[in-house]
Amino acid sequence: MKPLFIFCHGWGFDQQFFEPLIKEYFPTVGCYSLDLGYFEDAKIDLPTDQLFIGVGHSLGFIKLASLKVKFTALIGIQAFINFLGFDPQLEKKRKIELKTMVKYFQSNPRDTLTSFHKRCGLDYTLSKSFNTTKLMQDLALLATRHPLPAMPLLIIGAKNDTIVPPSLIYDNFSKLSKYVKVIVHHKGHHCLGLYERHFIYQQIINFLHEIGQSIHTT
Repeated sequence: MKPLFIFCHGWGFDQQFFEPLIKEYFPTVGCYSLDLGYFEDAKIDLPTDQLFIGVGHSLGFIKLASLKVKFTALIGIQAFINFLGFDPQLEKKRKIELKTMVKYFQSNPRDTLTSFHKRCGLDYTLSKSFNTTKLMQDLALLATRHPLPAMPLLIIGAKNDTIVPPSLIYDNFSKLSKYVKVIVHHKGHHCLGLYERHFIYQQIINFLHEIGQSIHTT
């Protein structure tokens, strides 16, 4: 049984985040693209009798790892298991940043979400409606720690990412070499899966080859 791909976007996005990558590089591969329900109805139903390779952006990595499905590998694009960090100084700094973001989101969610998208590298005016409650609930998840999935993991970051910077990725994953391969790209902001699609595709294929997975994508 060949595994299928599951793609899951991060906080503040929807399933359109991965659509360009899927259409361009995975047109002949069985794929599920989840939607966490921030802008439309959630789409997270999956068959339980199938093997999967998960590709999650940011919080989407945690969402995938929590699913009751069988993974042969997980790829985290700008991912984490502890958004605040394990290092005390890093944790203190990021706690303040997260607390500030929560405060602004509570008082002015639209402007805060627009500002977040700009920090991610997107520059546009947010016009569509969104589910404030779900976004707020998942902001709270960022303050919690999550277990490391015991399977082959590829974690990809970007040097100019201010949301999940390389320092956080190394803090979360650098001491876990038994399971994890970490790669940091030189650009992409917090939108690697959108802006650096060819790079992401190459890293996924190389990683799957290294762990003995044969995937024909074209």
